[in-house]
Formats: sequence, C-alpha cells, structure tokens
Amino acid sequence: MRGVASAICVLMLLTAAISAQQPRTSAPAKLPPLSYTCAHHPDVLEDKPGVCPLCKLALVPVRLDSSWMCPVHTTVIETERGTCRLCRRQLVPVTVSLTWSCRGDNAEHLDH
Repeated sequence: MRGVASAICVLMLLTAAISAQQPRTSAPAKLPPLSYTCAHHPDVLEDKPGVCPLCKLALVPVRLDSSWMCPVHTTVIETERGTCRLCRRQLVPVTVSLTWSCRGDNAEHLDH
C-alpha cells in the first residue's frame, strides 16, 4: 500500500511542477469602447463613425481612457493618482488615446 501512496504523491508533485512551468494565459483586459474624433478638431467626439461638423473630414476611431500625468514631465503617465517619479509633483487627471504597436511594425493599432 505504501508503494501506491508514494506513486500517487510523486505523480501529484510532477503534475504540480509541470503546471507551474506552463505560462498562464489570462483573459485580455477589457478595452475602452471605440469613439470617433476629428484629426483637426480633437474636441469633436462622437460614439459612431461620421464626418466632422466643422471641417467635414471623416472621423477617425480612438480608444479613450483616464490616466494621471505629471504637469511638467508629460511622458510620466500612470494609471493611478500619485506623484511624479522625477519631480514629486502631484499628477493631474488626463484623458489619453490608447494605441498599440508591435516590434518591427510602425503602425498603431486600436487592439492588442
């Protein structure tokens, strides 16, 4: 009986070791919805495709999200309130446009 119990223990340990080594795939984060804006008039914001009411250019899709940015170091953007890691000023709330790019690809994409 000890031999069977030992074999089961070894099998359980091997299964745990193998599953710990496999990369875990997490569910992709939910993306903000698509909005549409004018390339020349960013204050124009619509929830569906169309044309800019000011210049009649086609609206372009964007994904907008809220973030926090340093008022001096505009490259410091965080997902939560806090202070700038460079100058310690309080971060201010901003709306950012999200895009993704792949290594070797200069295009910007609206999805991962």
